Amino acid sequence: ERLGEVPGALREDLVALQVRAQQAHVAAHWPQAQDWVLLDGADHPVGRMLLGSQGADVHLLDLRVAAANRGRGVATRALLDLLQASARSGSAVRLHVQRDSPARRLYERLGFVALEGPDEAPDLAMRWQPCTGLSP
Repeated sequence: ERLGEVPGALREDLVALQVRAQQAHVAAHWPQAQDWVLLDGADHPVGRMLLGSQGADVHLLDLRVAAANRGRGVATRALLDLLQASARSGSAVRLHVQRDSPARRLYERLGFVALEGPDEAPDLAMRWQPCTGLSP
């Protein structure tokens, strides 16, 4: 989000570098990851959800909604669909979120709980379990 302060061409280079780094990380650690396109009410692509699995757990690796489409329930609907599918299969859902991210409130509202970890870490591991989470 702070990239808005960076001049145009440099910002594009930094975003491209971030995308390549994420793709390399996913390829190395989550080779079976599934990339889902998120659609708005008119079936236009407005975001993505990247999911991995490890054992019975589902890992939310990335959830992004285009800035112009935030605040319209796109991420909430995608998460509720994910939680509903996970509840049917009995799978927990795990994710990492920056401690100060507004998305953290959404995850907490949907029943994700923080896992213990060092308080000084910039991100927070969270988990949702079918038996303790919100019933979507």
